Amino acid sequence: MSAAEEIVRAELKPDAIEEHEYDPSMVKVTVDVERGQVGKLMAFMNDNSWEKAQAIRSEELKVCAKSLEWCVNIAINEHYSTAEAIARFLASLYNGHRVQADVSRISNFDHEHFQHLMNVLRLCFETHREPHTFFKDGNAIFERIIERFGFDKKKRGSRS
Repeated sequence: MSAAEEIVRAELKPDAIEEHEYDPSMVKVTVDVERGQVGKLMAFMNDNSWEKAQAIRSEELKVCAKSLEWCVNIAINEHYSTAEAIARFLASLYNGHRVQADVSRISNFDHEHFQHLMNVLRLCFETHREPHTFFKDGNAIFERIIERFGFDKKKRGSRS
């Protein structure tokens, strides 16, 4: 039994969520739960676990956003090989059709660079956003990174 199943095994029916009869801000949810798991479900619903987890997630995403800022500054201002690899990775997250990252270069990163890059990846994954959307004039910033390193060797729309 997995950890998630150990907490509670519950299954929502396809029509399990319906409008509340009296309060439009509420919904009525029907859940089938094994009889022995009801106590766990009620404990979960009453101990603010979801809110605590969301607060932790929010703080972690703030750290990830700081990492994105750090990586963009490296890509714009630095000249060492890891800076170029970070720039390529960011450009690929921005537009993977134009710029492809060589992920094999990540194995040469030190812990700090690796952690920042993984935070950026997590930020984009968790928020379902491309990295340029976190910045005012983000398109211009990422186009500058692509131009600086010459990643866009071919014209847009051409295929080789």
